[in-house]
Amino acid sequence: MRGEKNEKNYFPKTHHFHSGNVYVADAGNHRIQKFTSSGGFIGKWGTYGTGDGALNYPYSGMYNGFTAEGVYNVAVFARDGKGTLSLPVQTSVTVPASTDCLAVASDLSIRVPCAEYSGNEYGFTLGFYRNPDDPSGYYWNLIMATLTTGEGTDCILFGSDLSMPMSCVSYNGAQYGFTLRFYNNPYDPSGYYWKMDMSTLVVK
Repeated sequence: MRGEKNEKNYFPKTHHFHSGNVYVADAGNHRIQKFTSSGGFIGKWGTYGTGDGALNYPYSGMYNGFTAEGVYNVAVFARDGKGTLSLPVQTSVTVPASTDCLAVASDLSIRVPCAEYSGNEYGFTLGFYRNPDDPSGYYWNLIMATLTTGEGTDCILFGSDLSMPMSCVSYNGAQYGFTLRFYNNPYDPSGYYWKMDMSTLVVK
């Protein structure tokens, strides 16, 4: 989807896979974006320029030294004045640890400041739900009393099936990524419930 917000791209040119994640050269926004294999947004780096840490319409790249945070070594291919690919220029980019993680409270609830569905943005709290039919599963439900207008620019994008990609959630000092799948709760058919898809769980 075209745009400047996280998860959106403006003239994306190439993508690369590394350690199960996807890195997209977002040329029009002069940055690299990092996603999980299922499309959940993890992070980004790059601003317009020619110095270290800056990118100028990145078209492709070779990467090494990837970690959850720290220094990324990037050999960036850019377009020259004749419209051909220039030789790669090595640049070191310092990427801070994510500060956009959603925090899991002591009662396992999660405050979601912004989630977008059908062009509308909402904020709400997900309360942890102990499902009597699946005591080992991880479930949450939307607490309707907490529903507000969304805040901020980094909105979670609901899938067409109401799934929610949680790209970064922090709990007990660790960071995780996973997808919540919509769950039709037979005990509360009018409620909104989700279950963690364990096959999508990653530790950052």
